Amino acid sequence: MSVEQAKFDFAMTERDRFLYQKFRCHLVVEGKKQFSSDDFRACGLEKFLYGDLSHAIGLIFAKWVHNRLIREVGRTRSLIPSNHFHNIGLYEFVE
Repeated sequence: MSVEQAKFDFAMTERDRFLYQKFRCHLVVEGKKQFSSDDFRACGLEKFLYGDLSHAIGLIFAKWVHNRLIREVGRTRSLIPSNHFHNIGLYEFVE
């Protein structure tokens, strides 16, 4: 199947919902309004994901955006060494 024919599945799974709730609770406790994938990793939630970590985190954030749970509000520089300080999305929860 070519890239053009590939279909992405943005349906939320129970695991996706669990991670969303857990992540949101962490950020509420920390008082954070905006967040990035670095914050997701800082909470230790990446241990619940499978496969290539950067792709798995990107997929879960894409699912949350697609399902209108979060929205991208800007860009920030990653502090994760393996990300080589690249710019990454900065998000906030949709109320």
